[in-house]
Amino acid sequence: IKLNQLSSTTDYYLNFNSAKGFNSGTQEGKNKVLIVTAGGEGMGASPSTLVAKLSKGNSYTIPNFDSTGQDMVVSVDDINRNSGSAEVTICLGDCNFNPTPSPTSFVCNGDATFDIFLKTDRYPFETTWTLKNNCNS
Repeated sequence: IKLNQLSSTTDYYLNFNSAKGFNSGTQEGKNKVLIVTAGGEGMGASPSTLVAKLSKGNSYTIPNFDSTGQDMVVSVDDINRNSGSAEVTICLGDCNFNPTPSPTSFVCNGDATFDIFLKTDRYPFETTWTLKNNCNS
């Protein structure tokens, strides 16, 4: 994930360094969410700096993100080593990471219709999401 700063030549990049498959021998930041700064818009060679290695429950704050006067907080909610994935929350400004109570259960009475609007970046093939059926039928 690229956190683009229009007011700066330095951007932040987030990735999950899964120690699976061809990456199984990794030592630095193994099974952690890594945050790196780099310039050049990610389009060519540019010096980069590793600024954070986050485990589940850790967070990293980028002060005054993009000169907005607000901090951006990156929090790691979960790391699943089996699937090689991480759940991350990114928040700009006042962030309340305390979850609200769960909504009441949905009653399955047959078919239901709903719309999903998913906005992707220039690499939609890298975006995944899951729709789960919690009903018995």
